[in-house]
Amino acid sequence: MSTTSFSSRLKAKKTEIDSAIDRFFAESDTSMYSPHGQEAWDILMEFSSRPGKRIRGTLLLVAFEMYGGKRREEAMKAAVAIELIQNYLLIVDDVMDRSTIRRTKPTVQYIYRDILESFKSNDARHIGDMLAVNVGLLASHAAARLMNEIDVGADSLIAANQKFHHNILQTCFGQIDDLYLGVAKVDEGDVIRTHELKSSYYTFINPMQIGALLADADIEEVDLLREFGLPAGVAFQLQDDILGLFGTGSTGKSNTDDLKEGKVTLMIQYALKHAKGTDLAIMKQALGNQNVSDAQAQEVRRIVEECGAKDYATKQARKFASDAGEVIDKSSWTDDYKAFLSELMQFITERLS
Repeated sequence: MSTTSFSSRLKAKKTEIDSAIDRFFAESDTSMYSPHGQEAWDILMEFSSRPGKRIRGTLLLVAFEMYGGKRREEAMKAAVAIELIQNYLLIVDDVMDRSTIRRTKPTVQYIYRDILESFKSNDARHIGDMLAVNVGLLASHAAARLMNEIDVGADSLIAANQKFHHNILQTCFGQIDDLYLGVAKVDEGDVIRTHELKSSYYTFINPMQIGALLADADIEEVDLLREFGLPAGVAFQLQDDILGLFGTGSTGKSNTDDLKEGKVTLMIQYALKHAKGTDLAIMKQALGNQNVSDAQAQEVRRIVEECGAKDYATKQARKFASDAGEVIDKSSWTDDYKAFLSELMQFITERLS
């Protein structure tokens, strides 16, 4: 499969999923909501319509097709549910990280802080954060409801829902560990485990296993998707962390957010271990500093590059992508889908911005 073909296929799936998300919100009955409830639903709808690659929904559809699924319109409902769950996790993550921008627009808590100005509240920050969390919960429960409305055999639906909640549970444990990356002493193993729980499960394992189960795939194949998804998700997150510090916009977030949060990514963990003297002091002063300046951030980037941390994280991302590629090679998937997933791994590890 050529890169052009891969890109076209990804774009086609994205277009389908975008339309399905629009239909979901257009067909939702909001007549019983209070004005504030309607406002919250409208905020979720706007957030859900922001430009994104729809990789998770795409992976669900790809797995469904790989295993010969027939009722594609039902799989599309699951793809929308997967995207809603992502939005739930992103909204909560933005509150956790105190992020101001998501997908090039204000995060949900900052939308609410602007709204709350008219109420003259002395606690707009806290209330805005809690309203954002509740919008995230709306997305979570809407996704769960949609998963239960999928019209497939009872056994397939039960298996898919059980796996859906199991996998998101792992992601939530990963979110907890991710918060501790900013305050506890961690080693490389802690960082990788957090990536597996937080990123691998919800980006790769969950959508692909749900798609496979809706297509009545054998349990051995469902397990194989986990074997593929674990390293694939780590590769994805390692590259995302590189972009989080060195990128200029592809993640839709500020490239100082991770520094302000004090998150110990693999790059930062490596740099803290290898930087010396003044450079180490600069790193520690910038990490977790909510007022970190552009000049300080640029100094951190210099140190991360000069001590080899960026190269190390890049090599590790490619190693995990290679591990995922080995699972692709040994699978019985058709050449077409092997090629698509291989191109996806290349796309993930070569994202530059």
